[in-house]
Amino acid sequence: MERTIHPEKFKPKGKRILVLPDDFGNKSSGGIMLPDANVERPQTGTVITIGDDVTLYAKGERILFGKSAGIKIDFKDIATDDENATRAYWLMQESEIFGSI
Repeated sequence: MERTIHPEKFKPKGKRILVLPDDFGNKSSGGIMLPDANVERPQTGTVITIGDDVTLYAKGERILFGKSAGIKIDFKDIATDDENATRAYWLMQESEIFGSI
């Protein structure tokens, strides 16, 4: 059994930032469940951890980023008690972030 890594224990290097994207769910405004391929990727999220060289953003800050920013990494889902539950986080460069919201 593979253990999942807790996202707050991950330490990005340099100017990288680990972001938990906002969860908009897989439902349309009319309540219809949508397949993952039809769900648009969120462009807002919360900073979870930052690298030592990050100067513009802090842990817990809400940010706006581009659709193609960063790479997806699965970490432990800290919102559940299930040890094996994972959630998608995004690791991105500080320069890929548009600003705070």
